[in-house]
Amino acid sequence: MSQAQQTPLDPAERPPQVSLGAMVAMFLSLTSVLGCGVIAALFFLLGPASAVGMLVTPALGLAGVTLGGLSLYRIRKAAVQGVLVRGQGMALIGIFVGLMSAVVQGAAAGGALVVWRNAREMMTPSAGRLVMASVQGDIPVARLELMQSSTISDERLRSFGEMFKNHVGEPRRADLRLSVFVRASRELRSAPGAATAQITQDKIAPFPVEIEADRGTPLCYIFLDTDALQRQQQVRIADVLVLLPGHECITLATDGPARTTGDALGYRVVEK
Repeated sequence: MSQAQQTPLDPAERPPQVSLGAMVAMFLSLTSVLGCGVIAALFFLLGPASAVGMLVTPALGLAGVTLGGLSLYRIRKAAVQGVLVRGQGMALIGIFVGLMSAVVQGAAAGGALVVWRNAREMMTPSAGRLVMASVQGDIPVARLELMQSSTISDERLRSFGEMFKNHVGEPRRADLRLSVFVRASRELRSAPGAATAQITQDKIAPFPVEIEADRGTPLCYIFLDTDALQRQQQVRIADVLVLLPGHECITLATDGPARTTGDALGYRVVEK
């Protein structure tokens, strides 16, 4: 018995294929969009640490754009050769959705990095100068960093410097790495009164920095005069909250936003 000869199918008669690249491109682009919602939810649940994901999701959108464009080219090339490959719609979704996602999320991530860079270059040195001058007893230099309407006395500045030196040693420098925001989020979530804390500040914005010292690197909240920052492009400090181990803290002002925040979070304010 002779075997039946098999003839190859004409390209037009072949069953249509589906472009795997187009499917993956659409998946990546949609994942990039959905990632925004997931990161937003995690931001409220876990704090600023989850916002690091904003640096990753634009890459998914760009990958969707690249793979979608490549898949669309291959689909059209196959059509010229008489081969039907489906997936043009998925490739277009991958291109346009990925492009919009990458642009929007990239702008948000870029804006966040600009804010962080400006804070590191402007606010962090000001905080370092205030703390170091207070510890060294150089009150005129320390007072240059305070808001003009500050009622903090010279004696209080000296007392703040002495308390800082007694608890963590001589300060070396202030720093604001991206990890500081993660640490700040963890510290606040672990505070004794975090679950019930209700903190409202009028025209005073707290900003976290680390102060490297001889016996540790305490996390500090620098309360800034936002009016001076916005109108005059100047950093003026209203108050300072230094978090210590054992849920204790030091405040610059005896009765100010730092003390209010420390009390609301359940920290014990030390005075010596």
